[in-house]
Amino acid sequence: MDELIRIEGVSKSFPGVKTLDRVSFTLRAGEVNALVGENGAGKSSLMKIITGVYQPDEGEIYLFGEKRRHLTPRLTRDLGISMIHQELSLVPQMNAVQNLLLGREIVGMRPFLDLKKSRKEAQAIFERLELDVDLNVPVSQLPIAQQQMIEIGRCLYAKSKVIIMDEPTSSLTEKEVRKLLQLVKTLKEEKIGIIYISHFLKEIFQVSDRCTVLRDGKLIDVVQTAETNEDNLVRMMVGRELSELRVRSDRPKGREVLRLDQVSNGRDVKDVSLTINEGEIVGLAGIIGAGRTSLARMIIGDMPVVRGQMLIRGKPVNFSRPRDAIKAGIAYIPEDRKGKGLVLGMSVASNISLPVLNRMTRQGLIRHSLIYREADRHVHNLNIKPANYQNIVRNLSGGNQQKVVLGKWLAANANIFIFNEPTRGIDIGAKREIYKLMDELAQKGAAILLISSELPELLGVSDRIAVMNQGYLVKEWPVEEASEELIVKYALDQGGENA
Repeated sequence: MDELIRIEGVSKSFPGVKTLDRVSFTLRAGEVNALVGENGAGKSSLMKIITGVYQPDEGEIYLFGEKRRHLTPRLTRDLGISMIHQELSLVPQMNAVQNLLLGREIVGMRPFLDLKKSRKEAQAIFERLELDVDLNVPVSQLPIAQQQMIEIGRCLYAKSKVIIMDEPTSSLTEKEVRKLLQLVKTLKEEKIGIIYISHFLKEIFQVSDRCTVLRDGKLIDVVQTAETNEDNLVRMMVGRELSELRVRSDRPKGREVLRLDQVSNGRDVKDVSLTINEGEIVGLAGIIGAGRTSLARMIIGDMPVVRGQMLIRGKPVNFSRPRDAIKAGIAYIPEDRKGKGLVLGMSVASNISLPVLNRMTRQGLIRHSLIYREADRHVHNLNIKPANYQNIVRNLSGGNQQKVVLGKWLAANANIFIFNEPTRGIDIGAKREIYKLMDELAQKGAAILLISSELPELLGVSDRIAVMNQGYLVKEWPVEEASEELIVKYALDQGGENA
């Protein structure tokens, strides 16, 4: 196989930290090399060196057989290296054609663009991707899956020889994931080299040929995917066994805290009844569109309860806005932590204090000393890293950002927690920390509703499992009686309420 990329002994340091320590890496034509490791392992730094964003402190880089120095993003792009970032880089106001050709526009009679030819070229790429997309609307109005495919289309239009995919399925449904993985296999057949970065190990075993494992900035090993297994990968990534990453203690269950009695919103939540007790974690499963997030929004007052009743500690409640739910001790950790759970440009301290600013003021003036004291307490209790409440949240890893979201609700003295996809885009080690924090909350008497699409997560953390299908809650078991097969059966059964 032709070698596309060879990295030999590359190191990179920043003040106070060495992000890469003599790392080597290779990629061949028609190969998928999965780059795996926890957040902070050095994956992003290595990719930024390959794409010319960072210059290495030492080591050698060979691209397409030629030794390269002083790489730039423009040069690597022109050489045929493209990267699809976890945070999509499309221009929201532009349509699919404009985004696809951005930077490589087709010019007709100067200075005008050849719109007819541009549309024809774009349509050819989208047909190759089997993507039926509206070419006339801004991409911000398109589903995330279609936006992701447009990003891939840009790589194909640029005739890229290397495509780097960073968490490409983190926002996709199961059906969309299968389509993307099939596309990866097609790209392999066209001799395109792919660097695949994902925390979903099942995907890695489905599409990759080799796995390159990084930990703490060092190369741990390079293994043939077919010759290893999930346990071995986890052990290399985090230095622990997979079984050590599962957390569920034997917790005593207290009185009923939250009861939903035949609640409906008139649309995608239909006659749902569910209870959660003190010290209990209830896992809520279901496919995308089953109504799980809408149910959560109803509980926190972000969506009206049209029919039925909700009770907290036996007392009927009817929240008209999220502020009422916060006052009642309900915390919501959303699936889109960056868009809805945090203010990324603010510090850790400022984010943690948001729900409790009224407690941090005296005569209308903010008492920063109180904010810092409260934030420092949660930074240390939650093991947020770096342990500095003045850090800007945008600069933290996904796992530490999730801890900041949790910290602000702990500051608000919440005792009912709704976690919606809490470990999406988070590495295995950080997942265990989130699970451990959830378990500790339950040990202290908190009632927790865990919404997750990761079945091992639900089975490894929850005390009970409930399944939603087409807006109905169709099945509920103690976790000891549940299995991945049963959950999938009830989640996909087209009988809905009759499942």
